[in-house]
Amino acid sequence: MSATSFEDGLGGWTAPAGWTATTRVFEDGAVITTPDTVLLGFGLEGLAPAARDDLVRRAMTHLKIKPKTRSGVR
Repeated sequence: MSATSFEDGLGGWTAPAGWTATTRVFEDGAVITTPDTVLLGFGLEGLAPAARDDLVRRAMTHLKIKPKTRSGVR
């Protein structure tokens, strides 16, 4: 049995009719929130660093978590 991460191809698998394999990592994705949860329907690694930082900052704000500065001081 072989394994694949699907990061560099389909690894012997084929896409079903109507589906296409692509290298595009992120275009749109779902986010679901509750008062104590932020659930992302995509991986943060697909975002540009500035967009990822903004999303994490907004998620932490939603969860009422105060971010620390790089020096560790709020």
